[in-house]
Amino acid sequence: MSAFFGVVDYARPARRSPRKVLKTMARVHGQTLARSMQLYADGWVGMAMLPERFQQQHTVLHFQDDRMVLFFEGEIINLASIAAASRIPLDQAREMSIPEVLCRAFEHRGPVLLQELDGAFRLGVWDFVEKKAFLATDRNGFRPLYFSRDNDRFFWGSEVKLLLAGLDRTPEINAQAIRDFIGFGYVFDDSTFFRGIEQMPAGHFLEISDQGIAVHHLDEGEAYGRIVDKKEAMNRLRNSAITGIKVVADQERAGVLLSGGLSSRLLAVGMQRLGYDPETLTVAEPGSAEAEIAGQVAAALSARHGFGAISAEGYIDNFSRAVWLGDGLLNGLHNHLLAALPLLREKPMHLLEGTPLIANPFTLPELKIWMRRKWNAQQRLWLAEKLFPAVIRDEDPWLPAGPLFRSEVYNGLQTPDDRLQEIVSQWDFSAFSPAELLSRTGMKFKQRALAARQTELLRHYVRVSNPYNNFRYTETVANLPEHWLTAEQILWRQIITELNPALADIPWERNMLTLNVSRVKEYGWLGARWLHQLFGWFRQNEDSDTPIQHRPLFDFNRQVQSHPVVRSWFRRTLFDKLPDELINRHAVRKLYVYYTRDNQPVVEILARIMTVNLWYQYFVQGVNPAEELFGVEEMAALR
Repeated sequence: MSAFFGVVDYARPARRSPRKVLKTMARVHGQTLARSMQLYADGWVGMAMLPERFQQQHTVLHFQDDRMVLFFEGEIINLASIAAASRIPLDQAREMSIPEVLCRAFEHRGPVLLQELDGAFRLGVWDFVEKKAFLATDRNGFRPLYFSRDNDRFFWGSEVKLLLAGLDRTPEINAQAIRDFIGFGYVFDDSTFFRGIEQMPAGHFLEISDQGIAVHHLDEGEAYGRIVDKKEAMNRLRNSAITGIKVVADQERAGVLLSGGLSSRLLAVGMQRLGYDPETLTVAEPGSAEAEIAGQVAAALSARHGFGAISAEGYIDNFSRAVWLGDGLLNGLHNHLLAALPLLREKPMHLLEGTPLIANPFTLPELKIWMRRKWNAQQRLWLAEKLFPAVIRDEDPWLPAGPLFRSEVYNGLQTPDDRLQEIVSQWDFSAFSPAELLSRTGMKFKQRALAARQTELLRHYVRVSNPYNNFRYTETVANLPEHWLTAEQILWRQIITELNPALADIPWERNMLTLNVSRVKEYGWLGARWLHQLFGWFRQNEDSDTPIQHRPLFDFNRQVQSHPVVRSWFRRTLFDKLPDELINRHAVRKLYVYYTRDNQPVVEILARIMTVNLWYQYFVQGVNPAEELFGVEEMAALR
């Protein structure tokens, strides 16, 4: 789905026709895509969706009858049970689109339906009879939805840029959110770079009527019971993958976004075992370990394999494209998935991606201690330090985090330590079990902030699903004897080996170890990382002295240091048109000198500053992105 957006106008009569407002908002993505918009509008409310750029002719985005209209984007795993509970015969449900099934179910059951949906989705409902609108996303917030109140009007959209097109004026800059982004890599508290535009919190839905806006909390539901042993954990993980594959592949052409890792490998071998002809797509730098390993997996499965090569020149173009598509909330450094666009333009498909939901730093002993005691303020801060990336502190000599901002802006902001204290003070530890709290915080600050936003880039062009959205890895922590990360990898290793033993001899991403060597079982990913840091290379097993070289997906740091075109673009994007009223140019230059002279690992921070710079040009100054982002025809329509 390219975009989901809408407006409610409380004024009588409406200040402007909701239909006209929707058309204005749709033109953000160009006139060509706007002509494919599906919308509903009356004198009070309007909502609309734009299809994916490469799959416009296939998409069913909404359903309308004489009672209500429902717009939907995403996947529902338990659609059959929803239909049965709503007294929709299964044979009829199979002939209906997902929006139609959900619309019939909502008419039968009302808002309680939202408590029972499992999957990753965004939806909007307008009830003609009750004169109420409902907006909802999944419990985990994998499909973000933003909203803003502008006098008598309420706007929402899947992208911040859609709201900016509808608002009368550009909101004030949220300097604290920008500081958080530069220091941590993402923003907190469901905020954005604009004051007054917020992300709808995960696990909630909005009810909009002439009485105002009510926010309702979704129940945790009963779908996630405790996993009692490793066998059950394996069954749930396997079933999650298999169900997600069937939901997509039974309806349309599907392919796996295949990396060198385990999660996407399980999806590919699952397609094969279900009887589908596997089709895979890998995005990597030619010659990298990821490209080599993915190619071996595809060959072992006899899959049709496409390869999107990441080049230095393409990476530069996609950096700006990622900032524009991600509303500045995703570091443009993480744009590598966009290298798949040339292949997807020729052969659009519904992609299955296997990004793990949680990347967690806890060890089992720490978790057991956590489960037995209450937490004071210092322990909460310790939890925050564990969950967040390295906190950038002002006293670090190589990174003047505070002076990056102009003094008049910086004086009103909190230090990283104060910011952490404020965030953790708002956490309610008594409301959830340790596993639930770990799941919530881990997913919010890891998956939602990075992996989900990377996937959102591709969703502008083709449909993308993650079959693992309904499997909680944290449920296995207290039940498996190994380290948490090791336990996670063991589940995948054993399932993959069971489905296709030939894949056990192919190494997996980042550590270049095969699935059946003892080093993986004993140390898992953390052990591999430790070996890499200690020796700079990996050994295949304990008895081998042959080092295995590993090249990353795309070494941006190496490109900046050695590639003259990338280096020139890096300097230009970092300094040209830098917002002087917000960023201290002298502090940025000092940071850049540290980087170039001492090769300090601060390229991630510099890329965040570049992201903020481009965001400021696109969304504050109103500079149109380069024509190559969407094509000459599209950009001409935006002028």
